[in-house]
Amino acid sequence: MRTLIQWLSYQKRLHHNAIDLGLDRVAQIWTNLCGKDFDCPVILVGGTNGKGSTIQYLRSVYQTAGYAVGTYTSPHILRYNERIILNNCEVSDQQLIDAFEAIESVRSDIPLTYFEYGTLAALWLFALSKPDVILLEVGMGGRLDAVNILAHDLAIITNVSLDHMEWLGHDIDTIAYEKVGIARKDKPLIYAEQDVPKSIEDYCAKIGAKLVVNGYDYILTESADGKLQWFHAGEKIDGIPLPQIAGQHQIHNMAAALYVFCYFRKILPVTDHDIREALSRVRLAGRFDTIAHSPEIIVDVAHNIAAICDFVENVRQTNSVGRKIAIFAFQKTRNCQPILAKCTGVFDKWYVCPLRETPSYTSRELCQILRGTVPEVEVEESVSVSAALVQAICKTDPADVIFAFGSFYTVSEVMMELGV
Repeated sequence: MRTLIQWLSYQKRLHHNAIDLGLDRVAQIWTNLCGKDFDCPVILVGGTNGKGSTIQYLRSVYQTAGYAVGTYTSPHILRYNERIILNNCEVSDQQLIDAFEAIESVRSDIPLTYFEYGTLAALWLFALSKPDVILLEVGMGGRLDAVNILAHDLAIITNVSLDHMEWLGHDIDTIAYEKVGIARKDKPLIYAEQDVPKSIEDYCAKIGAKLVVNGYDYILTESADGKLQWFHAGEKIDGIPLPQIAGQHQIHNMAAALYVFCYFRKILPVTDHDIREALSRVRLAGRFDTIAHSPEIIVDVAHNIAAICDFVENVRQTNSVGRKIAIFAFQKTRNCQPILAKCTGVFDKWYVCPLRETPSYTSRELCQILRGTVPEVEVEESVSVSAALVQAICKTDPADVIFAFGSFYTVSEVMMELGV
């Protein structure tokens, strides 16, 4: 019998492409495995950034209210098991192995990608455990993403910005069209920001989906006491705490989650107290996340332009009397020059390095790009994220702040080095 590590290694080798967008193969295997939709509400969350935090808001409130929640997200930071959560617990290695064996028993010669295997495993485990509500994060795009095989009850698009352009398109409207493919006839499609791409409006009108837009169909405002108030069609929730996850966009994500609680209030009722209590303690690993002190070390998985802009704004607002030190590693599949350009004038010193488990820029390549992009930058090349972290800690004062960012892999390596 394969171990979990052996299963994951096998899945990475099974398909000749790491990404193969399309629903036919996954839908066929799901039919062979189970062949039916779920009896409980199923919520899909797509968008460029903020999917994970939106799911965290939903999961926290429903769990606080006493519901059994099945959650599927990706990628993970430290353990593959993080991707599938049942009743606030990561699934075990054995549960994953059982799921993979069930998939393999009906797969025949149909090729699956690593992500598709994980998606089917999550759905199979949810079919066994029968949670009260299921939350699914779209991996990439939406229209052809594996989670889109289900007849779900509500979908959220957090925002749309430029990312995965080699797969989704080179302009906002084209990318938005791929993401809005998770909309369903007569079901709500929540757009968590206010400037709705035209392709989203057109697609929802074409198929008869109910487009729900932040600032029009619901409003979240800050009151004089520093709390938030949420309004929708005569309903009001007040005394809502500000998001504990950094970033102005988190208010949009929280507001979208509040609409979900309102929409499902007859079959999944939650109290205002549940909402306030749960949202006051929501955290999300790897999102402007302080993981050490003296020196302070903050990690962030930001890896596209929109996320980097939010990250840079958070860095600028950091209350520090010392220097701001960057540790940066970046996947080779992406253009890092625009990312680095957004960081001009933000950091006092950089440590650049390659990643361990995925194709990435070398430290020399990053150094050259950085010096050509950020004038008069102080930069050191390191052989690994681990080495960069050791160098940075040894050469900083207690008042300095170290920021490690660029990908999930970067954050993972830093957290593993520190034993977080």
